Amino acid sequence: MLSAVCSVLPALLRLVQDGSFSGTDGGGDWKVAMESRSDQPAGPLSVGQAGPGDLAQQLDQALAEVYSLHELAKLLASSIELGQVVAYILDGLCGLMGTESSFLYGYEPGPGNFKLLGAHGPVGELPAVVPDKASHWIIQAAQSLKPVVLTTGDLALAVTALRSHDALQGLVGIGTRASRQFTPAELERLAASSHLAAMALESARLYARIQTLAVTDGLTGLYNHRHFYEELHREIARARRHNTPLSLLMLDIDHFKVFNDTFGHVRGDQVLRLVTGILQRSIRDTDLAARYGGEEFAVILPDTGPAEARRVAERIRQRIAEATFPGQATITVSIGVASLVAQETAPALVRRADQALYRAKQAGRNRVCLNGELDAQDGGQTPAQFVAP
Repeated sequence: MLSAVCSVLPALLRLVQDGSFSGTDGGGDWKVAMESRSDQPAGPLSVGQAGPGDLAQQLDQALAEVYSLHELAKLLASSIELGQVVAYILDGLCGLMGTESSFLYGYEPGPGNFKLLGAHGPVGELPAVVPDKASHWIIQAAQSLKPVVLTTGDLALAVTALRSHDALQGLVGIGTRASRQFTPAELERLAASSHLAAMALESARLYARIQTLAVTDGLTGLYNHRHFYEELHREIARARRHNTPLSLLMLDIDHFKVFNDTFGHVRGDQVLRLVTGILQRSIRDTDLAARYGGEEFAVILPDTGPAEARRVAERIRQRIAEATFPGQATITVSIGVASLVAQETAPALVRRADQALYRAKQAGRNRVCLNGELDAQDGGQTPAQFVAP
């Protein structure tokens, strides 16, 4: 980050050479206008036009701006967690620019590629996702790397692209009252600080992706076996703390090996992804689905007792049985259900749900079995048989 700060020094010197400079300090806003004469020697400051006091003041102001950028860089380097970095960018830009508000969009290639990551202060109505037509214009405008000034109602906005390593990372904007005009020096300062923000955002998003990859299954996008147990331990502790019910589903695709032997593993992978989609559409946002291993899945149902857990499991079973799969094959699942009892550990709860799943398999597959039942209840379900077209 320190090298990034040093890279903005030439831009700051150009501000002094160009004859205008502005910024903020603890005492409020300050602006300095410096005149230059063509007959004076080239250089960042014209000694003939400025006395020792003026020269010292101008140098103090330049150093104050470098110090502010350095402090912003230190702040951004202090965290790699995405939410914290976004907050630091928004707050830091407001402090550096002396504005009341700021906002930040992250960029990802594809439809709806600009998504709102955060906002600070009054910025008006901001869409959560920038429309694709506007995104196309923004991407083209971002190539110039120059901030754009917009006025909407009583709000003046200065917006600039965030680029790091020649890749677009997002879009950041600052806002203030419309009666205030952004000076060229302020826009230069915004551009300089945007380089720091872009690098911090890139690092934080990369770290977030690595964290996601560490806890998700590469094929289905569901949580993996390790993260499933982490969440199950957490949910069991929460259920005990609040004295609320908790249930677990263990789900297995019937005759999946036969399907793979018949159609091949590529289509088998398609089946796993299609089952994942049905599973995710059949549960609440507060529930957690994971790929337990192979063709086996697990679903954690917080605040859910045995009767409701059975209904959820039956809904999942029925939707999968009615779905269309590659090769027009019929795919069914067997599901075991168990609900948390006093002092039960995570492995013990999984074991009981797995025992219920085993009984559902023994009873003919394509059915739901609740732990504690002597036999898997039929419920009018047809015993599972792999049916190839």
